[in-house]
Amino acid sequence: MCASRRAIPFRLKIAFTVWVGVWAPIYYVSYGPQNYLWVCDVANFLILYALWAEDRLIMSSQLVATLVVGMLWSFDLGTALVTGVHPFGATQYMFAGETAPAVRLLSLFHVFLPIVSAYACAKIGYLSRGFWVQVAITAVLVPLSRLVSTAEQNINWVYGLFGATDHPLPAALYLTGLFLGYALLLYLPAHGIVLAARRFARASPPAGQARNRL
Repeated sequence: MCASRRAIPFRLKIAFTVWVGVWAPIYYVSYGPQNYLWVCDVANFLILYALWAEDRLIMSSQLVATLVVGMLWSFDLGTALVTGVHPFGATQYMFAGETAPAVRLLSLFHVFLPIVSAYACAKIGYLSRGFWVQVAITAVLVPLSRLVSTAEQNINWVYGLFGATDHPLPAALYLTGLFLGYALLLYLPAHGIVLAARRFARASPPAGQARNRL
């Protein structure tokens, strides 16, 4: 991926701005400001900034943040729709009756955030340092989420995995393990996928050249 200035289409910037302008106030009213601390909620704001600034580093960090998370979230939702079972327990709230269906549908941004960030990185380039930026962001979000959220909100699962809050570990030990889980089980695989895709793209000849070799 080669960086270029003003490579991201203007219409995508406008469309994503409209999206955030609709999503952010509805989430504020429905869930409160603490909800913005979810990793994927933060991604909405950072991707918006990175689209307009064409900031390679921030956009790369958000591709790392959303790629595997979005894939797992989509798989969890799709499986639940077909079988009624949530493999990861990540989308049970999508079926919770206490929240309006229209508000729950807004969570489908988990599906398109990786697509937007991947497309943007394909246009402006991916920086490996984005992995470390996202790790640093999460190092702030995890303890902050514990500080300002309740067990019922369980922002970023800082009180327990998959919505549960009954783990037996001391808080400091659990939060450390949670942070390492984000970094090693979600962000590192995403970083590896992007690097593998980049190597494949560089090794593959353009279609015209491939035909000329036949």
